[in-house]
Amino acid sequence: MSLNVLLVEDDALSRRNITIYLRQAAHKVFETDTGETALDMMSRIDFDAVISDFRLPGRINGMDVLRRHAQMLPGKRLILLTAFGSDDLRAEAEALGALYWEKPIAMDDLLGNVESDLKSQRPTSGREAASERLRQSEELFRMLVEGVQDYAIYMLDPNGVVTTWNAGAERIKGYSAQEIIGKHFSCFYKLEDIRAGRPYRALAVAAREGKYEEEHLRVRKDGSEFWCSVLITALHDHTGKLRGFTKVVRDITERKANEERLRQSERLATLGTTAAVFAHEIGNPLNGLSTSLHLLKRY
Repeated sequence: MSLNVLLVEDDALSRRNITIYLRQAAHKVFETDTGETALDMMSRIDFDAVISDFRLPGRINGMDVLRRHAQMLPGKRLILLTAFGSDDLRAEAEALGALYWEKPIAMDDLLGNVESDLKSQRPTSGREAASERLRQSEELFRMLVEGVQDYAIYMLDPNGVVTTWNAGAERIKGYSAQEIIGKHFSCFYKLEDIRAGRPYRALAVAAREGKYEEEHLRVRKDGSEFWCSVLITALHDHTGKLRGFTKVVRDITERKANEERLRQSERLATLGTTAAVFAHEIGNPLNGLSTSLHLLKRY
């Protein structure tokens, strides 16, 4: 079932990541970064769930947002996110019937809690708590990857469909996450490479040998070509089943241009040396003939 979800988060990267994840699960997400705007949206739209960061710019915080929604539509899913947790804040959230969550958050668990009944929202202790810490650690790593600017780092499913996208990928390739997630990675290849089966061969090699590396031309969203260094790594689970691929791409166009300029410079230097030697070899016989003519004139 598709839910109307209100997301109140002033951190742009966190807001984008949560929005993309929930929308992939077919939920309709309404975003804002202030409590004031959130209250205005709640007066016009009935939300099935509200997710709010605690600290927000302005006079209205995340707890105020959740409290107002609980008054307007009792029994709906409420989730409070915070990077500055406290026992008092936890107690206040739980008294309101809201799930209290300290950042970083695990996306799978957030989605599960958005879609679950209120009585099953709170994580339990013991083994589940350890599992939760692991998920949060993985989510933190994911956020770090998404913030990298100099490398395109993203994941593919076993068929080559893009499933994640980081800021570096957007800068290098030109596609936003919303545009590219769910599409096949062959769209980054030249048409002749696609016809020759190059993208499919790369995945086959990575699946068989564990990884695939190359330096080759790729195509940006605007159709321009660029040189890149590519590393594709296969991901297998504990049973050996292929679960997908990670792909790391670096733009090496400038390096290739420098290498070409160096080759041209060395080529010109070689031609200059050859020409000098050739001129010297031709000049020697002429010098001898000139000397002979000078001696004949004397006699």
